[in-house]
Amino acid sequence: MSLNTDYDITHMPSYRFSDEVKSLMIPVASIEILGREGPLGADYLVAQKIVPLVAERTCIHYTPTVPFGDTQQLPTGGGTVHIPSEILSQYYGSIARSYKNHSSIRHLFFFTFHSLNLFAVDLSARDLSEKQFRISSIDWWKCVSSVAGNLLDDKKYGTGHGGEMIMSVMSYLFPEYIDIHNRGDRRLKEGFDYYVSHLPRSASAVQTYGDFSDYCEDSCWGSLDGVSEEKGKLLVERAVETISEQIVTALQVL
Repeated sequence: MSLNTDYDITHMPSYRFSDEVKSLMIPVASIEILGREGPLGADYLVAQKIVPLVAERTCIHYTPTVPFGDTQQLPTGGGTVHIPSEILSQYYGSIARSYKNHSSIRHLFFFTFHSLNLFAVDLSARDLSEKQFRISSIDWWKCVSSVAGNLLDDKKYGTGHGGEMIMSVMSYLFPEYIDIHNRGDRRLKEGFDYYVSHLPRSASAVQTYGDFSDYCEDSCWGSLDGVSEEKGKLLVERAVETISEQIVTALQVL
């Protein structure tokens, strides 16, 4: 997959940035365990492929990806890095203030490839977003889930962490970094179904706080029998198109 990097601001001189860039995407990811099957940098790696595709369709520039994120709910060790949300929000806020105070940027999109980072995005964006400097957030994996439709064989757990959806996307974008045959312990603990349907940012009116150890033996769950590169390609194409359309709409309305 060849990528167009014309919208990467690290390739631009400062005067061009000031003259040309009015909207900007800030990709944010994490370095975290993805079972035995996937790489620590899955979210970061996916961002490197997806952001240029969205930029090309929306004509919006982007910054380098912030690699580390909030992994408080995941198992510790083994290469996982956790940045507390209060610190992460200060970091995001400092980035946003730099563009708010010293450029002609009118719209920032925090493009998150790790949903737990949205807690930190919320803290900074609610404080800084205003009519003349609007901040929006984009949740990549939530969008992929929304367009999965009937593609997934695992109807119950296919969109879960390290499940059929994520591993299909990885098998399409980075097949060299995954090994779905080297599976970890995917046994689920008692109460799993309750936890996953009542997690923070879920649709449930009652939300329960905890971590992965409360409901699964490993960091991942769901069957991998339906994982395929072809499925991953369709998921990526649908999600990129959907996100691009929604960004364009946001710019027109706001």
